[in-house]
Amino acid sequence: MHVLPPYLMQILAAMDIVRQGANVMPRKQLNDVLDAKLGPDWSSKLTSFDYEHLAAASIGQVVHRLVMKNGMEVAMKIQYPLVLQIA
Repeated sequence: MHVLPPYLMQILAAMDIVRQGANVMPRKQLNDVLDAKLGPDWSSKLTSFDYEHLAAASIGQVVHRLVMKNGMEVAMKIQYPLVLQIA
């Protein structure tokens, strides 16, 4: 039994289809982008970083869930390299 109204279930199902169809940035490329933008020690500032993407965003971004050292849960959008040069 679902507690959400049927129309919300349809929206969530559609969002899941989009998420599953999103191009996932390879882990090495993802780490290279994070190293370049945040420095090679970026992961030491976090308690956890979920490499599984949560959703696709505009211009090929991928959203990841992470936990900061202070316990705050946040989402991080990571833009594909070269997007600004192409756009």
